[in-house]
Amino acid sequence: MIKLQKIKLDPVSVEIFSHYESSKQVLFLWEDSQHGTYLYSDVVTISGNNGSFSALNKPITFFSDGVIFKVIDIETHELLFSHTIYNLSFIKGTKVLYVSQNNHTGYGFAARNCIYQLLCQGYEVQWESAVFGEEQNRYVPSNEYELMVDECRNKKIDYDCVIIHNIPSGFELAINSLGLNESKPIYGSTVWETTLIHPDWVNIINAKVDAIIIPSKFNKNVFSDSGVDVSIHLWKYDIFPIEKREPKYDVVSKFMSYNGSSFEKNYDGIMYALTNKTVYYNISQYTTRKNIDQTLRTFCSVFTSDSSVCLILKLFVRNFQNREQEYLKYKIKSILSQFRNPPTIILCVDDLNTSEIEEIHRMGDVYYTLNRGEGFGLCTYTAKKFGNKVICGGFGSETEIVDSQDCIVPFKKETPHGMINYHNYYDSLGQQWASFKDEDAIEALKKLKP
Repeated sequence: MIKLQKIKLDPVSVEIFSHYESSKQVLFLWEDSQHGTYLYSDVVTISGNNGSFSALNKPITFFSDGVIFKVIDIETHELLFSHTIYNLSFIKGTKVLYVSQNNHTGYGFAARNCIYQLLCQGYEVQWESAVFGEEQNRYVPSNEYELMVDECRNKKIDYDCVIIHNIPSGFELAINSLGLNESKPIYGSTVWETTLIHPDWVNIINAKVDAIIIPSKFNKNVFSDSGVDVSIHLWKYDIFPIEKREPKYDVVSKFMSYNGSSFEKNYDGIMYALTNKTVYYNISQYTTRKNIDQTLRTFCSVFTSDSSVCLILKLFVRNFQNREQEYLKYKIKSILSQFRNPPTIILCVDDLNTSEIEEIHRMGDVYYTLNRGEGFGLCTYTAKKFGNKVICGGFGSETEIVDSQDCIVPFKKETPHGMINYHNYYDSLGQQWASFKDEDAIEALKKLKP
């Protein structure tokens, strides 16, 4: 196990601490984060419970998108540790007031990790997480990194700038609720999934913030094409450091399997599938954009109960209420009932924390998603960090994440639909997202078929 100790930015350097029982010969590797271009490497012997240091001779501002530091086992060439050091020189000062949700959503997770990245790079952070309502402030830390972030809620600092991490309609709410000082720069941090953002968002961004922060090159083009005229800064989302190990199966107690007529808590049967079959999985909010129905339907068109595969669906609608959980069971069963001999389907509709979600990634082999558009693709990114393969569409930001071992499903663009129950920001003229033919998704599944 290797942990980050300290980062310096001018020149770039890293201190790590290794927890191994004996010494190990490793490769310290520096790469450019945009293209993975080689920058520097060194063969080093790291010893148990000891610190090590590596440095480049240039400041972080020299690298437009930042750099990645990796530790690789010389004997097995296994990646033991990886950390991205971001070029955040666009942020004014070193003291940041960070305003965001603190919940189970992608926005909540991304915000917590962005704060962690700021802390790692020497920023001081005050975190305001109650501005958007009690429902948006209920997440409880599940690991040491989230605890570090959570401590920022108790701080009061004389901040140099403000980052508001929310949809743009939340920017004005935060500014008014906190009485923010307009003399200090305000950055909006957000993400979008289609070819254009709504004109209302454009107007808010141009009027209320000094710059906008987005997590992908895809989004940089989308926001620029939509008419955003403030500065657009790229800061990719990341995940917390992960421990390379076999999965723990405590979370299986929250899983159900489909028995041909209903869902049941079949712990032994689920454990057999997870430990003896190729595990496909999907972690999503159940919306039209996430396209779970087609994902499940195409999976069942390729595999049967005789196949050595299973599919985990970790789903939620809004707030994990019982009425929503029962709705999900009904919807998934209605699709499975169309197939005479469906494969092993494992469903989880409970609220899981970061550590529990990570265990699903550890159990998984292939992340399968037919979402119609992602501004970043946090679950796809996390799956790749855990070394899993991915099947996803070719539209949006996920193509910036996947590599040659993955499968990309061809798409056509269509007008967004079916999202009015969440908000109407998909409804403006000219927006498009992806649609997929069943046969193209089926072909991708067959390419990665075990």
